[in-house]
Amino acid sequence: FVLLAGYIYKRNKTKKTAVIALICGTILMTVSMVFWNLLITPLFMDVSREVVLGMIGTAILPFNLLKAGINSVVTFLTYKSIAKFLHR
Repeated sequence: FVLLAGYIYKRNKTKKTAVIALICGTILMTVSMVFWNLLITPLFMDVSREVVLGMIGTAILPFNLLKAGINSVVTFLTYKSIAKFLHR
């Protein structure tokens, strides 16, 4: 999420680019978390991959979209005020 969003935003630091970068980061994070959940969830929940595949559309995908979306909104709203301290 951060690497892609940061890379895109670094090239052109405008609000429009920030929104595009956050959307791209959200999509990348959501897609990658689907694959990570396919690998890790069966180990921790002691279920088969078929069960996890059944959860992708109803639980994993919506949860990760919501989580990344909230991260994006919070980042968009707070970045400018926090950036002052980060660049010192």
